[in-house]
Amino acid sequence: MALSFLAFADFHYKQGMYASTVADLQAILDRAVRENAAFILHAGDFCNDYPASPEVTELLLQNPYGIAVYGCCGNHELETAGTSMSFVSSKLTNREVVWGSADGKSGDGNIGHYYFDHGDHRIVVTDTNYSLNPAGFWEHNRTGSYGPPRDNNLGDSLGPDQLGWLECVLTDAAKKQLRCIVLSHASFDNRNDASPDASAVRDIFSRANALRVGTVTLAINGHYHTDGCKVEEGVVYFDVNAARNTWWDPTPHGKYGEDTPTFPYTEYDENGTPLGDATARPLLSLSQGKRTLFTEAPLCAMVTVDGGTVTIRGTVSRWVGNLAPDTDRENIRPEIRDWKVQAVK
Repeated sequence: MALSFLAFADFHYKQGMYASTVADLQAILDRAVRENAAFILHAGDFCNDYPASPEVTELLLQNPYGIAVYGCCGNHELETAGTSMSFVSSKLTNREVVWGSADGKSGDGNIGHYYFDHGDHRIVVTDTNYSLNPAGFWEHNRTGSYGPPRDNNLGDSLGPDQLGWLECVLTDAAKKQLRCIVLSHASFDNRNDASPDASAVRDIFSRANALRVGTVTLAINGHYHTDGCKVEEGVVYFDVNAARNTWWDPTPHGKYGEDTPTFPYTEYDENGTPLGDATARPLLSLSQGKRTLFTEAPLCAMVTVDGGTVTIRGTVSRWVGNLAPDTDRENIRPEIRDWKVQAVK
């Protein structure tokens, strides 16, 4: 049976830091309902300050439509000091799921990977925020960080325990004749900056597909703020472009002025209540305004999996002020393109 859902990535909400707004999130929710999405998936970096952003976290999870939401943990979810993994995990989904613990429960909440079944599909949500400590043990990114601890290696990994869990979950799906969609922040395809565990994950996909052809059909990732879709070894890999903050550069881009272009800024209190009407503020006033180029509209995609066929209906937007980055990379663009690709049948 065909399955349609909405996907978005890298919303990066934080007041005064990026241009994403509550209205942007509402537009994404509206599209999901308008186009009859079974649920919403977000591929990480939804919010850079979870505790101080109830205006978006609660809108997503307690949306007025009652639509199911499932997200993965990105590398910026823990960025703000004092943000615990247990707090973030509690905000990843508004439905019951099977967590990646021995008993399938969330326990103390310090776990970010899980799966759920929807009809004849299994959606597997991974957490690519593990790294290898010099002492030889694997650890998750820490509170108040946006990456692995300084001396650790192999950041953006799943780690051996989660790899074992992933194989068990996909093997079980093959035996139950479920078609799987795997969600991650860092990618598992063969790109140079993919997760260090990407090759091991692709081997797991191959073993699951050898048990039953088509067990793993689609892998979705965020993280790179790029737009792409391809097929590798019978699996479709969908690289979801960032919702608004599509270009980021470590050096200032120099394209925004002191007064223009602007974005609608609304300040909220600790309960997520607006403290006044939106006002026009220059993008350069944002702490990341010197390094980020934004799209006019929030980017998201409707994804349909019908057997081995994956159809993606994206979003066409423009760079704010028609100010584009100085790059000729084809996957850097203010849109998510439409695709129709065939994985294994």
